[in-house]
Amino acid sequence: MAHRTFALRAASASLAIGLAALVTPAPAQADDGRNIVLNDPSARELLTMDGICSAEGHGGFDREDALERYGRFYREVRATRDALRENAENADNAAARDEYLEQYRQYDQFLSAFRHPSDHPCDGGRAVLTQAFGGAPEEAIPDPVSMEEFLEFHGWVGESGVPQTGIGFRREGAPGQAPEGFGAAIDSVLRFRAQGRVRSDGLEVFFGYSDGDGETSALIPGGGGIDSGTVYGDLSPGGSSGIATPFGLDAQTRVEVTEWSVGGAVRVYQWNSGSVAGQVWGRGSYTHSDRNYFGQANGSGTQNGFTFEFGQTREQFVDEDFFELGVGSEVRARLADPLFATIMTELGIYVRDSSLESTETNSNNFTGPPDGNFSLNIEDSQSGIGFHGRAEAGLDLHLGSGFSIGIFGDVEYRSDVGAIFNPNSGDQVFSTG
Repeated sequence: MAHRTFALRAASASLAIGLAALVTPAPAQADDGRNIVLNDPSARELLTMDGICSAEGHGGFDREDALERYGRFYREVRATRDALRENAENADNAAARDEYLEQYRQYDQFLSAFRHPSDHPCDGGRAVLTQAFGGAPEEAIPDPVSMEEFLEFHGWVGESGVPQTGIGFRREGAPGQAPEGFGAAIDSVLRFRAQGRVRSDGLEVFFGYSDGDGETSALIPGGGGIDSGTVYGDLSPGGSSGIATPFGLDAQTRVEVTEWSVGGAVRVYQWNSGSVAGQVWGRGSYTHSDRNYFGQANGSGTQNGFTFEFGQTREQFVDEDFFELGVGSEVRARLADPLFATIMTELGIYVRDSSLESTETNSNNFTGPPDGNFSLNIEDSQSGIGFHGRAEAGLDLHLGSGFSIGIFGDVEYRSDVGAIFNPNSGDQVFSTG
């Protein structure tokens, strides 16, 4: 009877280099405000302290009064700007926050035209202006961290784990006493993965694709008390579990992995303190995975004038579908303009459907029929429920005009995946065959 089982865990980790493009509505250009600064003919000159200084001594010009009105207007504009920023941080919806931020940027741009008393070119005006401005120069207030509309693309290259399997066997010692293991085994691949997402108005659509492969080989020498050979995936037509010889073994394994996913998310909670912002999402996704295993083992040796030859090949294909519901979180912090840090987590429960198609061919030139040349074909399927977790952390550098580039690392884990069971000892074949 054909047999296979499924393993219960697989994990992957990868280092990532990501490029993110942020697409946000551009703020309207602010009026330079020169037509509303002061209500006298010298208003345009008085917008800067250089103008106030150079105007001293002109007929009909009250320098000290101009300085006082200059400072008073500055305080009013600054208070309005700061109130707009507070309103943006406390807004209960994206549309209101965007409107407040647009007005905030206009006022902040307008304030940049004012020079502080510490930069005043005339010593006589510093004391008056310092009092009018209300103290020492203030540091520029950056925009609150944005987590709104954007298009983002990430690319990863790293190592990912796959359920271990292999081909052939080796044993150093007496049968039934010494441990037996695969002639060649594989449990990881080098993998490239790309992921993109589009976010707007509290909704997100994401998609991903990954591709990777890995291979191992082993050349087991003959003699020296080492037995090696091939183990059948099931009992042979003649009731045998495999071939063991002292001649050595040449074994190779290879696995190819392809995966794609698509899903969506809805924002359920958010907060923004200005320099740090966070949000929580409800998520749903579908993932399809193909894992293709290839194995080959051959051995030969001469004894009493006869050359013994044997071989085994396997082609095994695992298709899996994952249907998942879960939550995701994201925290984004400004470290120092234009450098930002991001931490993301995802937790979910999924249902999986797995299927296997396996073809094994065995041959030798010394047993004769029916075991001299035969094939084992296996088809199987299984379902399961598992836990999925993923964490990502990274740094990104804003390049301006809505674009960023960054470096990311992530780790991912699935508690239950379909894994091929290939025996590596005759006892396993007899106990499960």
